[in-house]
Amino acid sequence: MSDMEPEMQRFLKRIMLCIVATITWFFINMTAGLFSGWMFFRGSPGAGNYVFYAWFLVSLILLIYILIRLLKKPVS
Repeated sequence: MSDMEPEMQRFLKRIMLCIVATITWFFINMTAGLFSGWMFFRGSPGAGNYVFYAWFLVSLILLIYILIRLLKKPVS
């Protein structure tokens, strides 16, 4: 089927999982922030802005944790 080594296939799958997870996180946060209008401040920040940015930071920390766990495992 493929002439690629199995370790290289697993490594590339892991890289693709990281890319897809990051892009999905980015689009979810950008869509939620833009459509709800919580990404930008109008005068002073409101409760929605605080909730959005708290979610943004918590989900970013979770994404980084998941990526670190995924990339720390040996490829073999």
